[in-house]
Amino acid sequence: MEIEDVVAKRGLPSWEDADTGINDVIIKHLLENSKSAIFGAVELHNKPVFPCRYEIAIILTINAWELAMKAYILKYLPEHKLLDEDGKSRPFDKCISLIERQIGKDFLPVKESVENLYKYRCDIIHYYGTGIEAILYSLLRPNILFFSDFFKKFFDIDLAEEANLIILPIGFKRIISPLDFLSEKSVDGNEFVKALIDNIKKSAQNLIDNGFEDGLVCNYSMYIEKEHKIAHADIIVGVTQDNEKAAFNVGFNKKMRLTNDASAQAIRLDEESVFRDYFNMTYTFFLDRAKKEIEGFKMGGKKFNDILNKIKKDENCFRKRCLDINPRPKSIYKPYYSELALDRLKEEYKTTT
Repeated sequence: MEIEDVVAKRGLPSWEDADTGINDVIIKHLLENSKSAIFGAVELHNKPVFPCRYEIAIILTINAWELAMKAYILKYLPEHKLLDEDGKSRPFDKCISLIERQIGKDFLPVKESVENLYKYRCDIIHYYGTGIEAILYSLLRPNILFFSDFFKKFFDIDLAEEANLIILPIGFKRIISPLDFLSEKSVDGNEFVKALIDNIKKSAQNLIDNGFEDGLVCNYSMYIEKEHKIAHADIIVGVTQDNEKAAFNVGFNKKMRLTNDASAQAIRLDEESVFRDYFNMTYTFFLDRAKKEIEGFKMGGKKFNDILNKIKKDENCFRKRCLDINPRPKSIYKPYYSELALDRLKEEYKTTT
């Protein structure tokens, strides 16, 4: 069955312009219906009281994507038919795979996002009462943004101009609690929830392996402060040095700033680590870096000496290491500079040129 036959059978209206092809007629209606579906998803999600909020919002979102992808295929890949001989439409997974081959690697974050929502939609009955709204919100929010970008890039339609809709995380309780992600209580005994979470993890790892650091779920910032009374803590975290046993591995930025502030966090540093990790540039290496990274840099002269003396006065930039195991008054010291010293040098040359 040809698509023209379907159009005639359903009595779809055509463009007033007689030169417009039948594909343009179908694309127009696919996009209009797709917009209606995505607007409905956002509007229903934002209603203060609405049963089955995420089930219906995600069903509408997937429907919007299916229509938008078929419009894309008709516009950019017209040689691929949307209908089989029996009149059935091209399956969802085949549409997304076809578009991925056409667009390439840049479509990967969109593909992973859509497929995770599609998995939820297909198995939706198994998630009732599992309390995974926080996870669904984290998937849905970036997906809506992907959809808006898709419309803008490939159809030159700015959804933000047509409807001032946003996903509002506002209500009578916190919509997201970090406990929802750190606790395993919500997934115990439900293999479908575990499978969904595992699928999200695999998608995230696939994106990282392909050079995409984020985009699959919402990003959240966290401030951590030690609380001695457990009853007052929002989150209870156990810390271990065993990476194999840890649920999450946390890395720390090695930049530091030395201070005389008595209220500052106390840490213990041995001399070896201080000069290995922080003050690890000799004077020669420091100058070599400066020549490569600072345009117009010249060593020597009043300007250079004034800046260098200022840097040496900052204990976060400059340190001397004694070459004797047991320092004496006449011991030889070797100067070392930190990465911060190079940053300060760059700033000084930028402001004085």
